[in-house]
Amino acid sequence: MKNLCAIALIFCTFPVFVNAQQNSAKLDSLVQEFETFQYTRVIAIADSLLNTNSNFSDNQLIDIYRIKGISEFSLQDEGQAKISFRAILNIDTTFNLDSSKTSPKIILFFNNVKSKYLTLLSKEKELSLARQDSLKSSQIDLEESAEENLRKAMIRSLILPGLGHFYMGEKSKGIILTSFSTISLGSMIYFIIDANKKENEYRSETDPNLRPVRYTDFHNSTKLRNFSIITFAAIWIYSQIDILFFTKFQKESDLSAQKLPTLNYNSFRGIQLSYKFSF
Repeated sequence: MKNLCAIALIFCTFPVFVNAQQNSAKLDSLVQEFETFQYTRVIAIADSLLNTNSNFSDNQLIDIYRIKGISEFSLQDEGQAKISFRAILNIDTTFNLDSSKTSPKIILFFNNVKSKYLTLLSKEKELSLARQDSLKSSQIDLEESAEENLRKAMIRSLILPGLGHFYMGEKSKGIILTSFSTISLGSMIYFIIDANKKENEYRSETDPNLRPVRYTDFHNSTKLRNFSIITFAAIWIYSQIDILFFTKFQKESDLSAQKLPTLNYNSFRGIQLSYKFSF
């Protein structure tokens, strides 16, 4: 069993070892060409190495881009040299060229590229932080807006079930609840008045033959009154619970532009509920 594990370990590590040896050999070839000032050849080899997608370490990649960038600058191709030096900084922003092995002119060029790169990087970080702060601020504003809108919806729902749902964008549910609550409220008011009237008629009736009839009318009206009260109360309670726990704004922005039902008071006609439909 131990022998099998050792063989498996060898098979697993052998490709890695071979790949490392190949990478080292390729880099040695690149360095030799660079030291003999074969810059065109250096750039070709470096591009070939980078395009092979070999598993180079970060330090190896930095060496490739460093040699390539210096060769490009030496051939007066500053645009490509900038790209190579930026690739180094993408790996290590603290990297500096060795002044004992590199000409001052190239170091000055590299430092200029590095300065601009770090400035741009700093601005990007500041912009990212600003966006995060803006996002947090927007989220807080949305939460405060949602809380305020919910409060307004609850006030409308307390006045008449269904009005809050209209405000929150639930128009279908708002129409149903407003219709049923208006009908139940109207019938409740009517039967309260009717039950009081028939109670007075029953109590003031002196004819023994009519008293049973008056009582039956009063009793039936009382049952309808109680049913109307219970129905309206159930609709009212359901409306409040539904708004608090189960309803969300369909369009949280621009709620003020929605056409909502309105309650108006007229001295001749009393309380009026109106709603404008768009066609």
